[in-house]
Amino acid sequence: MIVRHGNTFRAGETPTRVGARTDLPLVEEERARSAGRYLREKGIVIDKVISAPLKRTLETANYILEEINVDLPIIQDLRLKEIDYGPDENMVEDHVIKRLGSLFRKGGNGPERPNGRSDRGEGTFRDRPME
Repeated sequence: MIVRHGNTFRAGETPTRVGARTDLPLVEEERARSAGRYLREKGIVIDKVISAPLKRTLETANYILEEINVDLPIIQDLRLKEIDYGPDENMVEDHVIKRLGSLFRKGGNGPERPNGRSDRGEGTFRDRPME
């Protein structure tokens, strides 16, 4: 099961492009706890937890573990870190659109990355599968 972390911005806050270098905590825990409750209610047993080494992802994993009352170590894996937005890290969307101009694809995911590689040059999951 793969779980995405919860919100890092409160209602009314202006969101920015938060990636690998911006280590924000969660601003709410309910979504993470509800994932844990779902696992508990469905009788789904987990025996391994792997997380990116970011506050928001580790907090999400911890809330889930608390809800299912399981004491497992959280294995931190750098390959799960979010994309590095480079010069657009922690910038508002208007700034990114202004900087990229016509390169920015509205409604899409922004510029394509060559060969599916991130700015970190670490490759994709296909290149380095998890054990």
